[in-house]
Amino acid sequence: MESHRELFETYRRDVYRTCYFMLHDAADAEDLTQEVFMTLFRQNRENVEHMKAWIMRITVNLCLNYMRRRRSLERKISANPSLFAASEGRAVDQQVEEKESAEELAMLMNSLPAKIRAVLLLRYMHDFSFRL
Repeated sequence: MESHRELFETYRRDVYRTCYFMLHDAADAEDLTQEVFMTLFRQNRENVEHMKAWIMRITVNLCLNYMRRRRSLERKISANPSLFAASEGRAVDQQVEEKESAEELAMLMNSLPAKIRAVLLLRYMHDFSFRL
């Protein structure tokens, strides 16, 4: 079984990125990241077969609960600029096109229910399959 420190160091970026993507607020994402790990550390992890899947399920559930409490299920999700950061070697027109694509994707994601957005996030950002 992994120690608390190892779990935190291994999964904190994925947890934060998921929280930020769902909540679209850096401070809320930081708070929820801490809450995810506090929840994780209080639970028995002995029989967990797929640690990342379990942690991401806790993350998504806590984010959905947070959104419900704040009555913000309709809150918009925008693209995380760090996911689409321009490298120095790319042409300006390519960078603009990528930014426009990211904005269009964010707009389409906004139109989906929160649970569907969460499924897509887990599938395409974290490479989860639809079945474990």
